[in-house]
Amino acid sequence: MEWVSVKNGIYGWRNKRKISDMNVVKAADCITHDKRFCNAADMNKIKYFLDKTRQTQDPYWLLKAYTAGADLCRSINKSLASGPSDIYDLFMEDDFHSFVGCFFHHEALKKYRYSGKCYRGLKLAREDFESNYEPDKQLLIKPFMSTSKLRSVAENFALSPSDDPNTLSVLCIYTIPERTLSFRDNVALDISSISEYPHEQEVLILPYTSLTILNVSHMSSGLTEIEFECGGGGSAVRLTPLLTTYEILYEFQGLNKRIDKLLRTYAKYDLNFKSWPKSKFDFVCQSINPEQVRSLILSDADDTCQQIH
Repeated sequence: MEWVSVKNGIYGWRNKRKISDMNVVKAADCITHDKRFCNAADMNKIKYFLDKTRQTQDPYWLLKAYTAGADLCRSINKSLASGPSDIYDLFMEDDFHSFVGCFFHHEALKKYRYSGKCYRGLKLAREDFESNYEPDKQLLIKPFMSTSKLRSVAENFALSPSDDPNTLSVLCIYTIPERTLSFRDNVALDISSISEYPHEQEVLILPYTSLTILNVSHMSSGLTEIEFECGGGGSAVRLTPLLTTYEILYEFQGLNKRIDKLLRTYAKYDLNFKSWPKSKFDFVCQSINPEQVRSLILSDADDTCQQIH
């Protein structure tokens, strides 16, 4: 079971595109007909919220069902954590994807979009930390990830007693950039007004969200702090001085029909083409030089992606 994947960190957007679906009735039926929840302790409450989903066509009630049902929450997240980290080219049975897919693009959820910092406290195996957590590394969140706007709430979880000497008390600090609010994909939702525990000020980071590790610090308090940026994918693109503005646009114009979209993006961010910060874009790409320009994968908020060969 893998909650955070160290592979395919740049491909979260592909997974979201694969299972994105705004059919909330299908999502509600996915849970209602799943035999794993027949005897769940919270099933009566969950069924009420699922019925409200069907009546109103509003994914708000799906969020209520998720936050109200501990068994539902655990089962969905275990299923996602047990699955592959790149599902784009796989044929898959539903198994909660109808439910999860409703949260990525639905217009009714845009008002819950969150940007800013949020925190999560956890125990992390020392071996896992030493192998996988270093600055600039890219990871992928596979299940839903509950976080809090309150650092103190997360610290309490991180500093809780543990009998395992091989674990670290870790405080994860997630930054969701304001630019993600313009993405078509939802990255994180502020569900503090929906959650069963409003005092925790919960922010829900959605499945298949890409992370970039910004910094790792060992604090005197005993905490290890790991700072992440959410919602990106791919490393910074470094363009050599030999690749001029004209040549870049020529390559895109000749190989991709979306040149107008790209020009608008350039104007918005006032790019310096010799140092093109990946963090400003919803692009997924490799570090490139003039000989590798055709290896670029393009994506933006309209979610129509193509690969340049």
